[in-house]
Amino acid sequence: MSGLEARGTKRGGRTMKRTLSVTVLALVVVVGLAGGALAAKAPGETHVALVVKDLTNRFFVEMKWGGEAAGKQHGIKVTVLAPEKYAVDNQIRIMEDLIQKKVDAIVIVPIDGAGIVSGIERANKAKIPVFNLNTLATGGDVIGFAGIDHVQLGRIQGQWGVDTLKSKGNVVILEGTTGASSAIERQEGVTEMLKKAPGIKVLASTTAKYNRQQAMKVMEDLLTRFPEIDMVLCANDAMALGAKEAIKDARRKMAVLGIDAIPEALEAVQKGEMAGTVDSNGFDQGFVAVDLTAKYLLKDQKPPKDTKVGSGAASVITKANAADFEKAKAEKFKKFGIKVD
Repeated sequence: MSGLEARGTKRGGRTMKRTLSVTVLALVVVVGLAGGALAAKAPGETHVALVVKDLTNRFFVEMKWGGEAAGKQHGIKVTVLAPEKYAVDNQIRIMEDLIQKKVDAIVIVPIDGAGIVSGIERANKAKIPVFNLNTLATGGDVIGFAGIDHVQLGRIQGQWGVDTLKSKGNVVILEGTTGASSAIERQEGVTEMLKKAPGIKVLASTTAKYNRQQAMKVMEDLLTRFPEIDMVLCANDAMALGAKEAIKDARRKMAVLGIDAIPEALEAVQKGEMAGTVDSNGFDQGFVAVDLTAKYLLKDQKPPKDTKVGSGAASVITKANAADFEKAKAEKFKKFGIKVD
């Protein structure tokens, strides 16, 4: 007889059954714990995909660098993707491919907050966590959101416009992609400030879809329609660069202000071709999103519902401080092992 059988024989059948039950329960707990440990992935086996809007735009390249830097700190694999053609349907196709590849999580920066919902819902069905970055998705289940305060960026830009024009002048506004929360919120901030200056007249406010070529075409039309424009406020630097090219070709002069502080815009600011830009901190946005996603996967830490990233200290970068800003940014990248040309 075994020791267990001997105890049961001495204490009676009921005691032996109770002892067996306790032993079996203990084995179930041990096996369950072992199964959980095997199911949990080590950092090196964890794969997060970051899907941005456009990797031809330096802002999203810096967001990519931030996501990769966070992945490196956590020891996880980070793949960064963007559609070749700027369309939410193409982002959904990328998400479908990632679902087939069974990535551990997807971080999405939607081109269209409503249009991306079906992609998020497909990831939900596949039980792949989705983290929402920069531009709000209007549906589907996400584990959290992170982004800069776009309304505040708009306010900063709008107030600078009011101050520079001394509360009097003609302004045109180039908006971002229709329906994108970032575009809606930046527009809200800009118009809030401009409305406080009755002497400023907004001649036109129209979308150029965050796109340089589109902005150039839109600006060409605005220059034809309005003989007197004092300032152009653009929801991103890509549009500001397109607008300033149209202005240059028309041999007109007016102040052009963007948002994002990408290198080409900073160069234009230093040359006097743009009046200024506002930093929207793409690197930090990418870093925070992947960092929070990694902590969710590796440590079961649920991200906050809404994380605001680095807009508190944002200000307009002009010719006076553009060189210092670039230097500080290069030093920041250097700390993460990123070499910038």
